[in-house]
Amino acid sequence: MSKTPFPKGHVLNDIWASLKLVAQELNIEHPNTMFAIPERTAKMIADRREIQASLRIQNDDSLAHHVGWGLQTNVVDSICMVSLWNELAEIYEIPAGFFSALEYSIRDDPAFMDVRIVGLSPFLIDANGSPTIDLEKATHSTPALMRLAWDGALSGDYWDVESIMHLPKTVYHNDDRALEAAERVGVEVEFA
Repeated sequence: MSKTPFPKGHVLNDIWASLKLVAQELNIEHPNTMFAIPERTAKMIADRREIQASLRIQNDDSLAHHVGWGLQTNVVDSICMVSLWNELAEIYEIPAGFFSALEYSIRDDPAFMDVRIVGLSPFLIDANGSPTIDLEKATHSTPALMRLAWDGALSGDYWDVESIMHLPKTVYHNDDRALEAAERVGVEVEFA
């Protein structure tokens, strides 16, 4: 296993090493390796690009009267990313949370339509909101870490739930939101 930045025996070592293996599977060890955007996500991007082009024309046609159609849109947004993560999860039979913890560069030009993994998302942040690998300075886990950690634990194939219960709370997490979400899905929550 490659060297990990966390203290010996900590579950973050297992999480880090597993994510590195997924990244190697997708060939990110070579910085310029691109792979085709999977089919469903590519179609979504193509459809969104077409709608965006239509919106630009509609905006241009209405400029003499108003600027109401001047909406800011991105072809590749969080919905496209979730589609990509889920599609890669199906292809590789690995929980989607793993793919959500990778950082991507996506070319959505019709001539290219490919994606490159450029690194791993930060796992922890400090009190200033900056990424850190120092557990002593970490105040919160990132959403990417939580998706990865919980998907790995709940799949039963990577680590157990008990080992991730001691990770710092997710940034933007508060107990009221957790209770509200638990009530919505019918789960009892107990805070230590």
